Amino acid sequence: MIIEEFEAWLGSVLGLSTDTVARLLTAMVVLLAVYIVRLALMRFLDSRINDVQVRHRWRRSISVSMLLLGLLFASSIIFTELLSLATVLGLLGAGLALILQDPIANVVAWFYIIARQEFEIGDRIEIAGMRGDVIDIRFFNFILLEVGEWVDADQSTGRVLHIPNRLIFNEALSNYHSGIGSVWHEIRLTITFDSNYRRAIQTLERILEDQLASTLAGAQQHAQEAQHRFPIVYSTLEPAVFMKVVDNGIRLSMRFVCDPRQRRSTEHMLWQSILDAFSTHRDIRLAYPTTRLVQSGPAVSTLA
Repeated sequence: MIIEEFEAWLGSVLGLSTDTVARLLTAMVVLLAVYIVRLALMRFLDSRINDVQVRHRWRRSISVSMLLLGLLFASSIIFTELLSLATVLGLLGAGLALILQDPIANVVAWFYIIARQEFEIGDRIEIAGMRGDVIDIRFFNFILLEVGEWVDADQSTGRVLHIPNRLIFNEALSNYHSGIGSVWHEIRLTITFDSNYRRAIQTLERILEDQLASTLAGAQQHAQEAQHRFPIVYSTLEPAVFMKVVDNGIRLSMRFVCDPRQRRSTEHMLWQSILDAFSTHRDIRLAYPTTRLVQSGPAVSTLA
């Protein structure tokens, strides 16, 4: 009785029929119930899943699913006739298509990103000149923890970038992880012409083999998995040392795979090993720019 009186009063205030008010209130109760279920699921996830990235992906999936489910239930209650629902949605869609072109494009791009798995949370990507690690993928934008810019070796700047999803349709996307899970990196050094270059090459090859064994094994596994998605074929992922003669000596280039986030630490580790190893060999000397003055013939003095 009290509920019916409240519905009649609310209908008179809003200018709606009692039946319409009843359906609106029922829809609100359904949305509230869906929200409570969402909170319960979130607490369950927080208590069961310790991995931050996995928990975040589940939270986003549950939020989207519960939102769509709540809107579906509420719409079916409010619009009792399918024809009226289709009419309202058609008019609403036409208006939104004109007014909200960019947001709609962002939502479509979100579905594209999720369906095609162009990138996932945790991947390092570059798009439209912006580079960073993906920390969230939302309806309208995805969020990067920026790397690079004024910081060397692709390390974090501390800034957070909010990038519209629709850029995925207009800009080239680079994903550091979707291939073999690693990137190729090179360290170049130059030794003098009179150095024992054969010993230097053997020393560098041994350092690469000792320091990067675990990284190489992970890259080989990722490469096998990536072949199911892309025609990626490498004859070898083994590290190698290449030689080239340049103006001031013999240039040795160490080529190897490493984790995209570990380029700087890997290079630091390798340089330590290189300097320690070269210090034990007197026949290997690093070259550096020098200036030599050569005087030919005796000096001639002229008396005025």
